[in-house]
Amino acid sequence: MNPVEAAEILRDAVAALSAGTAVELGDVVAAASPERTAALAEKLERGAARFGAEDVETIDVWIRAADSFMLHDDPAEAEARAGVGRRLRAVRALVAPPAGLLTDDPRDAG
Repeated sequence: MNPVEAAEILRDAVAALSAGTAVELGDVVAAASPERTAALAEKLERGAARFGAEDVETIDVWIRAADSFMLHDDPAEAEARAGVGRRLRAVRALVAPPAGLLTDDPRDAG
């Protein structure tokens, strides 16, 4: 995946995760604010070579948001959200090197 594709995936994922929610994640978690999320997408689009800890934190919050929907009662919705999480993990691979993994979650290693 190239950085421009990663930016598109990030934007699509944020839209999917925000659809139908009563509260915007960015209103609850500063790392997922529209400003920080947009800044990360713009860095990806520009093909930035360096990303900071804030960028990693932002993508991680969105990954965790996708994972939280795994408890959804609708299996099709849960699978769709799992797909969002997988795509965001691929974006994370561009933002943070493998040594930058923050958890032992095996989904983060792929």
